[in-house]
Amino acid sequence: MSKNTDIVEIINNNFRDISSINISELSLAVASPSRKAIEHRYFQMECIHDNENKKFFLKNILEESEQLLQFEKISKNYKSIELKDTANLFSVLNKEKFIILDYLEDYKTANLRQLRDKNNITKILNFKKNLSKLKSLDNSENVFSNIEKYINYIDNKKLPKFHKFEFFTNSFYLIKEKLQDIDKDLVPCHVDNSASNFMINKNNEIKVIDLDFCSNNDPLSDLGSFVAEVCLFKNEINPIIEEYYGVYKQNLANRCFMYSILDDLKWAIYNFIYSKISKRSHIEFMKYSNWRFLSCNQKLLSYDIGQIMENI
Repeated sequence: MSKNTDIVEIINNNFRDISSINISELSLAVASPSRKAIEHRYFQMECIHDNENKKFFLKNILEESEQLLQFEKISKNYKSIELKDTANLFSVLNKEKFIILDYLEDYKTANLRQLRDKNNITKILNFKKNLSKLKSLDNSENVFSNIEKYINYIDNKKLPKFHKFEFFTNSFYLIKEKLQDIDKDLVPCHVDNSASNFMINKNNEIKVIDLDFCSNNDPLSDLGSFVAEVCLFKNEINPIIEEYYGVYKQNLANRCFMYSILDDLKWAIYNFIYSKISKRSHIEFMKYSNWRFLSCNQKLLSYDIGQIMENI
């Protein structure tokens, strides 16, 4: 789909209660240390719905993204997850691969300073706890299966190997062997904790968006993904563990830290792949990929990983 008029026609064909449609494409496709929104095209739709002026946010998955994601899994997440602190789902168009959400008026992407604020962290963790209480999702992919999928994709597509390929993959399998068999409860988790997925308004209210990667997961994997984004030092994990679980335990903090390493590696490889397959040369996929590889590398080399894994 290349023209906004095509989208207007799609909306008209699918919704008889929507009129006076105006579509504008949003330039959200970026990949930087603070934002990652690369799988879709994004649109704002202004219209009249049920005799009221309304705004909607449209996500249209790109063909190149479907090599790594499946729209069916993504759309089921939006249909299954009903929480007040995210954008409400209006509709899913499976054939055209559109997800239509309420537009979050007056909300802006949170910055790192806002995400590191203790009160905001509490709000985000409360969202995660509420999400974990919902019924199981259809998707149970985890950080292990995703990293292996991406490594296999590189091999199957005969893409060049990323820098320090053996070091990173060997580290991954070492951590996987220790972590994957730990007894844990699997609950619905957000998983994708990029700063761009937290929206905040002038009243300091937070909405957590982008449910594409939500899956049944170890909550500590979700927390590991979150601390990879917001924590500058390892000991900053401790109060997050205490806030989420109501008590601090070193083994939980250690497990969370190990998951943060895997989260860095997952998104590093994911964006490395996009840098090779995407036709969108204006997006700095490799800049984001290298930043996450650098973070992963720093953690692996700066800490006694063997000793940390002894107490998880």
